[in-house]
Parts: sequence; C-alpha cells; structure tokens
Amino acid sequence: MRQALVRAVKSSPALEQLYRRAVSAVPYGWRQGSAFWDFYRLLDETQHLPPERLAEMQFARVQEMLHWAYGHSGFYRRLYDEHGVHPRDIRTPDDFARRIPVVEREQLATAPDLRVPLRGAVPASTSGTSGTAFQFTVDRAGDAMEQAAIFHQWARAGYRPGDVRVELRGFQVEPVRHSPDHRVVRLSVVNMEAHLPEMVALIDRMRVRFLHGYPSALAKLASLMRERGLRLARPPRGVLLASENVFDWQTEVIDEVIAPQTLMAHYGQAEKVVLGAWCETRRAYHFLPLYGHLEQGPAGEVIGTGLINRATPVIRYRIPDVLLDRSDAPCPHCGRGLTPGVERIGGRMEDYLVDAKGEIIPPAVVTFPFKHLRHIRQVQVVQRADRSIVLRCVRAGGPAEGVQAECAGLRRDFGRMLGESVPVSFEMVDEIPLTAACKFRWIVSEAARPVTQ
Repeated sequence: MRQALVRAVKSSPALEQLYRRAVSAVPYGWRQGSAFWDFYRLLDETQHLPPERLAEMQFARVQEMLHWAYGHSGFYRRLYDEHGVHPRDIRTPDDFARRIPVVEREQLATAPDLRVPLRGAVPASTSGTSGTAFQFTVDRAGDAMEQAAIFHQWARAGYRPGDVRVELRGFQVEPVRHSPDHRVVRLSVVNMEAHLPEMVALIDRMRVRFLHGYPSALAKLASLMRERGLRLARPPRGVLLASENVFDWQTEVIDEVIAPQTLMAHYGQAEKVVLGAWCETRRAYHFLPLYGHLEQGPAGEVIGTGLINRATPVIRYRIPDVLLDRSDAPCPHCGRGLTPGVERIGGRMEDYLVDAKGEIIPPAVVTFPFKHLRHIRQVQVVQRADRSIVLRCVRAGGPAEGVQAECAGLRRDFGRMLGESVPVSFEMVDEIPLTAACKFRWIVSEAARPVTQ
C-alpha cells in the first residue's frame, strides 16, 4: 500500500511537490524513526572506544548476521552446507576468515533465493558500471541506519541532521530541483554549464553551508567557476564528496575555487557493505566497524560484510576496489578507535592503465599529467586492448596554441609514464558523455587485468 502511494505521488510532478512541502512542515528530527536515532547515537557514543572493544562488538554483529542469513536466505544456507560450515562453528574472526567463503557479485545477482522477504523492504540496484547490475532489496531499518551513519560521518565537517545541503549527483534534466522534505536542493550535473550563473546565485542566496555530490561534478563546478571568474559570496562550511574515487586534481580545484572550511569524502556501496569517511584532521578514511566488517583480499581488494541490511545479506562479498596504505592502528590525530584506517582507495581494476612492460598503473599516478591544465577542461583516458592510449579532450577556451602545447605536454608525460612505445592519440570533443548514473568515468581501460589475478 505504501509503495503504491509513493508511485502515485511520483507520477505527478505537481502532486509530488505538494507532498514534499507538506512533509517538510514536520520538524526533520521528528520524521526520523528510532532505527535512525538509535544508530546515530550508538555511533557517536562508541567512536572513541578502544579498537579491541569495537572489534568485539563488531564480531557479535557478524555472528548475528551469519545466523540470520543461514536461517532466512536459501542461497546462504545452501552455500554454507556445500562448504561444510554452520554459523555456530564461527567462534572467532579467524574462523570467519578461514571458513566462510567469499562471494562474487555475479553469484548474488543471479541467486533466486538470496533475498529475505521482509515487510516494507524496498528494491534497490547498483549502477551497473562494473558490467553487472545487482538488484537487491533494503529493509527500512537498514536504510535509516545507513543515513544515520553518513550523517554521523558528516558531523566531522559540522553537519547536523536537518541541515540544508545542495547536491550535485544523479540524473536530472531540470537545472534546479527542490526537495524540501529531504532538506536538499539538487543541481543538474548534465546541464551545469548552461545554468552556472543561476546555480552560483542560488547557493549564495540560500546561504548554503554544505555542498554534496560526485567529486567529478563538484570539480567541474569549480573549474567552470574559475573559467568564468565566479566565486561564492561566502565559503561553505563543508564540501561532502561521495560515490566516486577522489583524486588530487579534483580536491585542488575545489579547495582553490569553492574553498570550503572542511573537504570530506566518504566511501560506500549501494549494497550497504562497508562505510568509511575522511578524518577531519587529515584526508584518510576511518571505517565504521558497527556498519560493516572490512577485510582485504589477496590483490588488495575489498572483501566486506554488511551488518545493517537484513533484507539482502551480503557476507564476505568481493568488491573490486583496491585499498592502499591500510593501518589497523587507531588514528593518532583524532583519537577515534575506528579501524581500519585507509589512506587511499584505488578504484576498480578497470580504472587502471597498463604500461609497456605490462605493469599496472593506478589512477592516482595517472592524475599527475593533468595537474596544470588550463586550456583543456576535461580529459577521458581510453586504453585499448593493445595498450594504445586515446585522450578525449574538451577545450576550456583560449588560443589554439595553448591547447596544442598542453596536448604536447600530455603526450610527453604519458610517454614517460607508460613507455615511449605506447602510442598516444587525441580526440577533441565538445563533451564527454556521463554514465547512466551521471558519473564521469575518466579512465576506460580495456587492458587492465581483473582484480583477482
């Protein structure tokens, strides 16, 4: 009944806006249920506990999720029976790592009996950018707990539940969309260039303190503002990055032009597996042990166990993102007991390049040739299966000589990085299409090896 009502409201834009205004009249805090506030307070109260105590609390939740999945999901019962393991056999974290099998996205995406039929669970899906879209369900409590966990992390930038934020994420054609019930104003990622002055004016007029969105979208906003000599009247309290890997060239232009007091990124998944965010004292991720259990696979990839969504259990699930510079010691700067800490997240192996010797080049290294571009606004790096490179470039304006000089510099730097035998060619384009989720995929590699190799 509730989902049918939601569909009816969303079928009419006028009715949807009327509904949103009516809901927004109720104080934001009152609209969040006990699952939200209980988890929000728990995370706040436990973040400075010793890592050993947090690990005990985490493992108790891992055991609960194992028993739940075995008792309610046909897929997990069959999988564990085939491997000769029962949840009661898992008494230590070492038992969990040794005896519980790792699962792949394709296994879960094709399993007809994975989901647990819970009342009120809503359908969800991954974006499919990795090649396989995973359809699953999320229970109401898990959805509320994720929102609480994100807001808890944003509190490091001064954010509080109910604060208004401007978002640059997702697909939307209209330049501006107001969602007063969520305390959000969303700006179009695809129509940013044509409506930039009004977007900047809106942020100033509303005195918005927080901007939230894809790193690529916020870096594009900052780059366009720099090109046109635009600045915000007052720097925001925080810029909150999400849903994509973050690179130095993006944070540099955001820091220069938007100049937030705090720049923060968080890392998570639609599947609600693990969640981490930058410390306010340095740009390194603290993961929340009561949200998910994080392991590192043999190739450095993420292996995660979600602890908040019972409608679709996700246990020892391989995610093809690479953890770099992991530490299991507490943060010496903020004093939180949240572990592990991760300096960088390297992204999917499909985002890596391969040099002339067959060595993998991570995206963080690939960013260096782009740091000082001024006449080229945007570049997409395409590596073919034969390792040749195509650089698709969008001009920022200015003299042709400037563009030519920057192209020559890119050719030189890519030759140094990948080897002079790797061919580099250029395509000058008016725009680079975004993915279906309105994300900018800046590396497209057909040459990188799978993460498990």
